Amino acid sequence: MRIVYCHSCDELFPETEMTIPGHCPVCGAHDMLEVIDCKRGTELSDRLIEDLWNIYRDYLCYSDDDESIAEAFLDFEAGTKLPVIWKWFDKAYSKGVYELMNM
Repeated sequence: MRIVYCHSCDELFPETEMTIPGHCPVCGAHDMLEVIDCKRGTELSDRLIEDLWNIYRDYLCYSDDDESIAEAFLDFEAGTKLPVIWKWFDKAYSKGVYELMNM
């Protein structure tokens, strides 16, 4: 699942929520969108990391073993082990992944 950030309204959303391709579903902007790229190091505020965590928690399907993801999320391929994703959140969020898990 690719996650898009709108610089115009400061919102994150799954790319699949764009009802008009290339346009933000929140504000309609079309020239202010950026796909979140973990490897490139897209800078995100703690509020946006919290939003990403909520998307991760609400939309993501886990594999049968409940230890990995069943579909791609951000730059993480299907089959990525959950601790790998949690480590990224831990580094990206100033309060750490433990705080996100207990929100």
